[in-house]
Amino acid sequence: MTRKYEELLDRRALSAAEIADVVQALESPEPDVFVSRPLLLEILGRAGAVEERAVVERFLDEHEDPSLVEAALHVLCDHWQLTADYLGRLQRFVEGEPWDEDSDVQLVALGSAGEFLREQRERRLLFALINVLDSNDGVIRNAAYSALGRAMGRDWDATTDLYFMFEKDADPTVREEALARAVAETSAQ
Repeated sequence: MTRKYEELLDRRALSAAEIADVVQALESPEPDVFVSRPLLLEILGRAGAVEERAVVERFLDEHEDPSLVEAALHVLCDHWQLTADYLGRLQRFVEGEPWDEDSDVQLVALGSAGEFLREQRERRLLFALINVLDSNDGVIRNAAYSALGRAMGRDWDATTDLYFMFEKDADPTVREEALARAVAETSAQ
């Protein structure tokens, strides 16, 4: 990574010329091997360069490189708070995609979904989180539990811990509350 981009990552306010340079580097047909494209996406996200939404959005379809999908999803949903515009894709990513072999995109999607559901109502996404919790184990189940906890208003400390062991540490009321909310949202439709 070049020093120039390291400096841009640390700054929040970028000039139009700096944003244009980042976009040009992202869209280059032959990307510089020393410049991380996920880093370039993160720079745009931190800078709040929402006017480059179309550029970032295109990377949601880069299934050959899940790190680009992961970074684009993080920018669109977490930095720019545009989750409502990507609910269909977000739900597919929450449920897991065959090309996401290391589940990195799924993990970001789970976190984004939990934060979105903390403030918004979307029963299909909530049911998807419950399904992921019920049908997985290990890191994915823990991330789904954390997302449900966030959706149900829990603090980060109550749902995440480096030494979290689901069988011992999970609060069963998180799932129960999430299911009751999802059913209520379905009834209200």
